[in-house]
Amino acid sequence: KISYNLQTRDECYSFIAPIMLDSSACENIIDASFRSYCMGITLRDVKYCEQMTDKNNLRQECYVKIAALTDNPALCDKYEPGSVYCYTHAFYGVMNSSACESVSDKDECYKIAADILNDSSICEKITSPSKKSECIEAFSGQPLAGTGDYSDPLLSPQSLP
Repeated sequence: KISYNLQTRDECYSFIAPIMLDSSACENIIDASFRSYCMGITLRDVKYCEQMTDKNNLRQECYVKIAALTDNPALCDKYEPGSVYCYTHAFYGVMNSSACESVSDKDECYKIAADILNDSSICEKITSPSKKSECIEAFSGQPLAGTGDYSDPLLSPQSLP
């Protein structure tokens, strides 16, 4: 049972097609931006992201998901060079903290990576004493402050090809 709030028909197709790896489902999408998003994610091809107008940050999200799905954090530079958001989502693809090497705020990136990957050893890479302490303390049963819900069925380890 899917517990996502899919409000429109287009969102539904753009949600299902990439999971099923069925780009023909994307052809049922009326909105051109959603259709390009769906094709890009399903086919793992950024040329579809490049065709999009930036409706509701969908173009950026297209780059973020393809970066994660193709184990290619370098695509984050098309999103926004040094973006902690994009690089941390790329962890779902690479499943390690190497993506933080290209981020401007490496300490914040390592903190988020430790949380996402549930690996306290990543905290040791943090140079700021206060952030390192905060990261280590998070593994004593407290969630990391400021981190959100990173769950995404398309990017979960079980659904990666």
